Amino acid sequence: MLILQAMIQNRIICAEISHVSTPISVREKVALNKDRSQNALIELKKKLPEVYILSTCNRTAIYAYTNNNRPLKDFFSRFGYLNQYINLYDDTALSVKNLMKTAAGIESQAIGEHQILGQIKTSFDWSREMKTMGPYLNEMVQKAVHTGKRVRNETNIGRSNISIASIGYEVLRKQIDKLEDKT
Repeated sequence: MLILQAMIQNRIICAEISHVSTPISVREKVALNKDRSQNALIELKKKLPEVYILSTCNRTAIYAYTNNNRPLKDFFSRFGYLNQYINLYDDTALSVKNLMKTAAGIESQAIGEHQILGQIKTSFDWSREMKTMGPYLNEMVQKAVHTGKRVRNETNIGRSNISIASIGYEVLRKQIDKLEDKT
């Protein structure tokens, strides 16, 4: 009976370090390329029924279907004491909402930037390749991608080609005369 109760209490949780509350020096430490992401997925899968990692230059988010957030916190602790930077979404609704907002571009440094959808899909492919996805996270990520596309098609959020680089260029262009002849 106790095992059954524990299984029923599983939920989708997320631990995330992002540009919202974390300096770039810390984000750089926890950023995961393909190999590091896949190794982390294998390691976390030993402790979690389902796990998905989204790592970009602005965030590293671990989503899991579990009743225990400790493996997620432990993973981040290998990079130092980061508890003050970890946003923990310990509830399915909050975790799903976080990924939906991320996919829509609302949680990006440059609101509406387009790269995040591709990054979510790539991370999804890596998780599926490593067989760490299950039915709950699989559905969540697929719906997030669908939501991100819909937001871009049905709202003005995706109308312009926005990125941090393009914003930086525009700021420089306005501040420096004759930017064209500068290197």
